[in-house]
Amino acid sequence: MRDDSRAGHEPVEPAALSTRDRDAALALIQRLHGVIKSLKLYDPGHAALRTQLDELLKVVREMERDEVSLLGVGGYCYVNGKRLRPEAAHLSIVRSVLEELELRHLGGLRFSPTLDADTLQAFLRVFHAERAEHASDAIEAAIDRGRLHGIGLIRARSSGALSDADADPAAAGDERRFTRLVFDRAVSGTRELLAHSQRTGQLALLQARRVVQPIVDQLLRKRTSLVGMTAMKRHDAYTLAHCVNVSIIAVRMGQFLGLSRGELAALGTAGLLHDVGKIRVDADVLRKPGPLADAEWAVLRRHPLEGLRLISRFSVTSELMLDAMRVAFEHHMNVDHSGYPAIEHPRELGSFSRIVAVADCFDAATAHRSHAARPLTPHEALRVLVGRSDTWMDRAARWALVQALGLYPAGTLLRTRAGRLLLSLSPSATDLRRPICRPLEVTPEGAVLPHPEIQDAPIAPDDSVVQVIAPEELGADVEELLAA
Repeated sequence: MRDDSRAGHEPVEPAALSTRDRDAALALIQRLHGVIKSLKLYDPGHAALRTQLDELLKVVREMERDEVSLLGVGGYCYVNGKRLRPEAAHLSIVRSVLEELELRHLGGLRFSPTLDADTLQAFLRVFHAERAEHASDAIEAAIDRGRLHGIGLIRARSSGALSDADADPAAAGDERRFTRLVFDRAVSGTRELLAHSQRTGQLALLQARRVVQPIVDQLLRKRTSLVGMTAMKRHDAYTLAHCVNVSIIAVRMGQFLGLSRGELAALGTAGLLHDVGKIRVDADVLRKPGPLADAEWAVLRRHPLEGLRLISRFSVTSELMLDAMRVAFEHHMNVDHSGYPAIEHPRELGSFSRIVAVADCFDAATAHRSHAARPLTPHEALRVLVGRSDTWMDRAARWALVQALGLYPAGTLLRTRAGRLLLSLSPSATDLRRPICRPLEVTPEGAVLPHPEIQDAPIAPDDSVVQVIAPEELGADVEELLAA
């Protein structure tokens, strides 16, 4: 069953599913999601789990194929080589299954119609138990030991690396799909990097540089939809996504500040590692939904110092290491040296620190916090940061943030002079006022949905924005609209 020659690659032809095949593909995802969920709730011999296993096998057999494949690439789901385009109501289930695969560094799974319930249960027991850095190796070894025929793994590429084959979607003009691939690879590479650091106490600095390089490459090619990916905040791995978001935004800001390719790579690496000291902070403190107690706040405020210490343990001293150390230490300091950590002899903050501090503040302000009614919208956060005092945040860095995000950052709901309702997806490379947008419509029932007939495009030259709309005014779920 295992054939890793195609591991980590999307299907050559991303054809659409027929209605029948689409229903079967969705049923496969739903049944697999049900099994994974049941494994967390019930003992292996429980009747409810056995029922879920039987239903999953029934779906596999009803597909009447020699092999049923499920593959996750670039945030998209492919079943039997064809892309599944789920409706909004099913997006959370699809994402959950893809995140379970990503957590184990798997690209996907293959099922044979000869697979039986006992074998599937034995496999899923191992799948459920293995979540470490080398989970895919452990799962594959268990398949070999147990001679679990009828089930196979599709390996995922690691460390954010992209091959020439990955560029096919971009060459075909599907920029958004390709930049999602770049973003997801960066998140998975960051997960490996931080897991290694937490386990060994050593930071693989050159691995961080390899994670960042595709980001720099895409932004230098003016693929601004990568900046738009940072608007996706409802991410189960938000701590990892935040590191990638800050790196992307900082690199884009650095472009407008005239940095060279090498400087952008160093800046992006420092941005990726700015919060690495948080691996020394108790997870309960980081995830606490309400305000922190004084003692908890004191622990959290130590993460810049812990980050500096962790990066300093890299075995070879280099300019990249020094840049990353300085950013980790200074990214919560203000220009006037308020903020933290406090230092005895104030000095001018590093230029990379000033850039990363602004990128970090913007991304954090727009993040979902369970104790808040809602986070700031991207447009609100941009206005707040632009209005900050020069003694707090660097003026040039704030100017670069506006250039990087545009006047209406991704995730902003807009009304135009022509009466169109739009969702900003990514900044335009040529006009700050005219982001690339997704046209929306309001149904008679009041639901806000993507327009089924109009494609994403920049705001037309003969139209302009007249209103920025708060999501609650329309009852719109911006995350679902971004993901559609």
